[in-house]
Amino acid sequence: MISARLMRNEHVLKIFFETTPDILVIMDENGTILDCNHHFTKNLGYEKSEALGKIGPVDMISPKDRQKAVSAFGKVVQDGINLNVQLEVMRKDGSTFSSIWSGVKLTDESGNLEGYLVTGKDLSDIHRLEDELRKEKDQKLLLIGDMTARIAHDIRNPLNVIINSAKLLELQLDTEPNSKMSRHVAAILKSSERMRHQIEDVMDYVSNRPLNLSECSIIDLVLSSIETVLIPNNVLINFGKEGDSKIICDKNQLSAVCGNLLLNSIQAIGENQGTITVDWKVEGNNVVIDFIDSGPGIPEKILPQIFEPFFTTKQVGTGLGLVSCKKVVEHHNGTLSVQNNPTTFTVVLPINP
Repeated sequence: MISARLMRNEHVLKIFFETTPDILVIMDENGTILDCNHHFTKNLGYEKSEALGKIGPVDMISPKDRQKAVSAFGKVVQDGINLNVQLEVMRKDGSTFSSIWSGVKLTDESGNLEGYLVTGKDLSDIHRLEDELRKEKDQKLLLIGDMTARIAHDIRNPLNVIINSAKLLELQLDTEPNSKMSRHVAAILKSSERMRHQIEDVMDYVSNRPLNLSECSIIDLVLSSIETVLIPNNVLINFGKEGDSKIICDKNQLSAVCGNLLLNSIQAIGENQGTITVDWKVEGNNVVIDFIDSGPGIPEKILPQIFEPFFTTKQVGTGLGLVSCKKVVEHHNGTLSVQNNPTTFTVVLPINP
């Protein structure tokens, strides 16, 4: 066990101060630097003699984070400790780097203030590693996306043949009733349509189609999206009372977005009686479209994950529908968000992107 006497040995403390991998700074009650270690001078480019006497929370911090740094140091002064504050630090040459800092009050054996110890970590290497991993992940996703798009394209053609053939059988059964055969045909159509919807989700996610912009009214946009969705008898669609508005957009892509959001609301309502309200309004240079449903809501613990790729709470589904919607909306320089009570998906679109 390390003795208290050894810990008070100034030589041992000096070795620790200089060899620790963290940036260490000792400041007085005003934030003036009284001492700093090798990692401080190495990371910030100062000689120790240049650093001593400078105001740490001001002179060493990027202008955009100085007020944050002063407030963080003030918390150390007031509470005696403050942990894990992210700040952009400025080197002697004016360049900056991301870092994280903690501070603690230093007192003597009688409790008298002697100064403050501030420790920091340079996050540049961590961010660089994260960027490299992200690029590697993106490259893998591109390869997977290309392969998936090819598979989806190959499946879509024979699937359309199956659907069209089943619809022809359905028409024939209308004139020659056969309840057993009708059930089989209905099952084929239901399963095939579900597969087609999942394939379209994948194709929308991996594709990067350019926008075909033209003037479109919000009412036309909403009505065209409703035509693509089968509305069950237990769901009532209500429309807002706002007058029509026109925006410049890719009608086909945004219609698919609205249709997907409607389908999402229908699935949330399930077999219960429910309503979906589609409301819109103009706010400044934007049009805001709300899709509000009377379903049970999204559990708060999964709400932050709702727009993550491949995340889904459904037994069937790709987890790409909402991601693709967000991608299209952002391609229009808009935003897509969600909130509960009641569940509301909000699309914000610039009138002229």
